[in-house]
Amino acid sequence: SLWAKIHNSDMCKGSDVAKEYVLIFEDDERPKPKFTEAVVKLRQALDALPLEERPDFINLNVKRPKGDVVTTFELPFAVSVLRVAKTKSTEKTGPLDALGNQYNVWMSAYMVRCGGIGALVYHGGRYPGGKNSYNGISPVFDKQMSDVLANSRIHLKYFVLSPKN
Repeated sequence: SLWAKIHNSDMCKGSDVAKEYVLIFEDDERPKPKFTEAVVKLRQALDALPLEERPDFINLNVKRPKGDVVTTFELPFAVSVLRVAKTKSTEKTGPLDALGNQYNVWMSAYMVRCGGIGALVYHGGRYPGGKNSYNGISPVFDKQMSDVLANSRIHLKYFVLSPKN
């Protein structure tokens, strides 16, 4: 998988692995003109956090963003960095809004922390276990990872940006 290749790359080896992030786009993602400035400001916000509070996964273009505000920075508009709350779950069902739509989905542009990729690969393919484990075939990987990252049994930190784009 791409994450395994990144995990084994030279960039994700060495003493600064806990601090380094890799930016990943789906092949049809088209960044907006302010994207570079937004990523620079996001990295500054992340670098200001204590190492143990930095996220393993940051969804940059999420649908239905939900979480607690960590910080906000300005572009031509305010961008909030949200920490996604952990919930207790044993099924692939949520968290959901009042209409039954899952929060924090859509992985068209995101960042993974080099120090967290091993756990992302491990849990992404095994959650929630048994007959409900992700099969690698159905095209719902973003929902799968939203569930994995929001589950209180899995110790990965998950941030999203709001608004999307």
